[in-house]
Amino acid sequence: MTTTEIILFAVSAVLAALVILLAVRLTIKRKAVSILSDSIDNFLLNGKSTELSLKDNSFARLQNGVCELENLVNTERNNTLIQNKKNTEFISDVSHQLKTPLAGLRLYCEMDVSENTAEHNRKELQLVEKMEMLVQNLIKLEKIKSDLYVMDFQKNSLWEITDTLLSDFSSIFPEKQYKATGDCEIRCDRNWISEALGNIIKNASEHTAPDGKVEINIFDNGGSAIIEILDNGGGVDENELPNLFNRFYKTNDAVETSSGIGLSITKAILDKHHAIISAENKNGGLLISICFPYIDGSLSL
Repeated sequence: MTTTEIILFAVSAVLAALVILLAVRLTIKRKAVSILSDSIDNFLLNGKSTELSLKDNSFARLQNGVCELENLVNTERNNTLIQNKKNTEFISDVSHQLKTPLAGLRLYCEMDVSENTAEHNRKELQLVEKMEMLVQNLIKLEKIKSDLYVMDFQKNSLWEITDTLLSDFSSIFPEKQYKATGDCEIRCDRNWISEALGNIIKNASEHTAPDGKVEINIFDNGGSAIIEILDNGGGVDENELPNLFNRFYKTNDAVETSSGIGLSITKAILDKHHAIISAENKNGGLLISICFPYIDGSLSL
């Protein structure tokens, strides 16, 4: 074997060894990335934090960075829970303080109306009733946000829920035209979703003409169920769309009895179902779209 052949053989052996070494290191890196990815998924699903690495390399710094980020998320989550609890306690305390005088004021207003049916007496009673409803809705909203209600997630048909609601609203608004098409089955709390959708249908019914239309379309979108609620009430100002689901927000054409709480309660309920709600003007009316992701549930013993 010549010197040149020996050199080429040695170079080939070195290159082969380098390729094998790189392949081994790549396999190790891929395995480490897979483990880190699984750890992140475990944190998102179960709240279990990634373990700190004691090694001194770039990947260890990445892993420790992920760990620090998870700690920040946990800290912010705990701070949010504490703040929500404080808000709920504050709202609850104020509301309970208001209940007693409101009950007394309502009693006196009812006595005044029974003795004198003058318009201002009836107006006073209506204002007291509106204040009582506002207090109740505020408490409900804060309790939903703070997870103080236990929701019963079961598989339900969106069409069945919607059909029951439309049957109820047809008796309240007999001249209006209601129509629902399509169906999807999702995991949800039937009572709470009924309230959420009911608030939207009620809002649509109040903002259309006496013979107005409210159409509901339910369909599957691959990984989620979509429900669209469209009325022909002319829609709302484009500048108002981003604020529709904010607490106490009322549009310029809101009905007199509106407190600006109903749609914010709807959004809070949908948030607990991991659903996304949006609004846009379409076809001469307001279109409310809700996206329910399909989430499989399981019981752990």
